[in-house]
Amino acid sequence: MMVQEIYRQTHFVSHSQIDLVANGAELAELECGGTIASFAPGHIKIATAWDENGTVEPHVELIVTGFDLLAAADVPDDMTAVASGPFVVLEDGAEAGNYIIGDLAKFELRKAAYVATVFVDKIAPMTARRVHIHLRRT
Repeated sequence: MMVQEIYRQTHFVSHSQIDLVANGAELAELECGGTIASFAPGHIKIATAWDENGTVEPHVELIVTGFDLLAAADVPDDMTAVASGPFVVLEDGAEAGNYIIGDLAKFELRKAAYVATVFVDKIAPMTARRVHIHLRRT
């Protein structure tokens, strides 16, 4: 099986964060703060850009890929891997976006245990405008 794009969408974010949550998982009380990515079973929270005091729209592009090992050619040159952790899907499907303002979208994802690797275009907390999560089945 080769690497495939599962999801791609630009989200309007609030409180400088975006989430990936598996169907059947509880929304964890994760904090971004000084951490770029936080993991809980079935939930990943990533610190993203903010609106810079109203000077820019707080839009963040989220890309999710899977399922094989990711080759260097599969990640854009301007993205950096910042964290890896477990992501468990108990029921088929997932949801991504910002829960605070409700900019959310559902997408198909098979029930499985994954290792998720998070890539961002900027590695300082609260600056990323592009986030790429790669899911590899364990």
